[in-house]
Amino acid sequence: MIIYSPELSPKFSEFGINIPITDDRSLKVYEHLRKRLGENHFSKESKLIDKNDVALVHTPEYVDELFGPNVATAIKRAFDDGIGGTHYVGGTEKTPEDFLKHILAQAGATYQCMQNALAYDFCYFLGGGMHHAMTTHGRGFCLINDIMIAIRKLQKTNFISTAWIIDLDAHKGDGTAQIAQGDKKVFTLSIHMAKGWPLDKEDTTGPEFIPSTIDIPIAEGEENQYIKKLVMALEQMQTIAKGLPDLAVIIDGSDPYEKDTLPGTHLMKLTGDQMLQRNMTVYEWFKRKCVAQAYVMGGGYGDESWRPNAYFLERVHCGGGQSQSGGGGHSGGHHNNNRNHHQNRGGHHNNKRHFHKKK
Repeated sequence: MIIYSPELSPKFSEFGINIPITDDRSLKVYEHLRKRLGENHFSKESKLIDKNDVALVHTPEYVDELFGPNVATAIKRAFDDGIGGTHYVGGTEKTPEDFLKHILAQAGATYQCMQNALAYDFCYFLGGGMHHAMTTHGRGFCLINDIMIAIRKLQKTNFISTAWIIDLDAHKGDGTAQIAQGDKKVFTLSIHMAKGWPLDKEDTTGPEFIPSTIDIPIAEGEENQYIKKLVMALEQMQTIAKGLPDLAVIIDGSDPYEKDTLPGTHLMKLTGDQMLQRNMTVYEWFKRKCVAQAYVMGGGYGDESWRPNAYFLERVHCGGGQSQSGGGGHSGGHHNNNRNHHQNRGGHHNNKRHFHKKK
């Protein structure tokens, strides 16, 4: 299942935010897939995320800022340009409060995506992935951390106990690492550029340097080692976590793609075939382990940023897909409902085929 709605697409320019995420990235993925899959694979369903849900992750002070008269200040900080200014200039008909509502709607779709994954094994939301937001503030184009909010809400309502976050974005998932630090129920893996933002500071004591459960820094020119390191890390995660999670959340950033146009991603250049292999490696690993998978888009910049996400979903749903650079790739096929073979995941037996709450 794929969640898409024009209302959920991250159209930052409409809110006076000037960043190089194209307004039609999700739309291009949708249009490409609709021609090949039809409408039956898509859903517009979403859930409501409110102030109380946000408070499951963010500090009371930050929640008050978001839901009070100073929300514009919070947005300016989240879209800091790194040189003393901000990418948020406003000047449109839509207010800062409108933008917060839009972000909460995105977070609601992230939550819905995770619920769908638990019920149907696999779901992909064409949006979301705000992995840089920390407990005390937004940053890195991320106002709130939709991933951790959705996980905490699922835990609170006893739908899951444990979750893994697999972050494939070019930038380290520093927000999720900071929020999940010390958590014995949420494990984080981030494979990212070894240098560049947010790891470009001389002072390494800041929260952006808080380690994930597993960090895989990829140095410039090491792209040919990417898949090998990723597979080794997934196996290591299972050892560290002493079992498998109830839910795997994958941040499917397309910004490692060699055609990404954000200057800050130039230190990682995966080809189209490598991007498809990356995604199929993760997908097939969790599929073999019978673990539910929920995907959010994460970062991706420029006119070609939609292609890695679209070709992955095409491969998953119809087994064909395209190579982005003319080569081969993994044999895919529609995600089978193979989780009837329930496993004891580190002693936590669960039957999620019918989306039962945890007892």
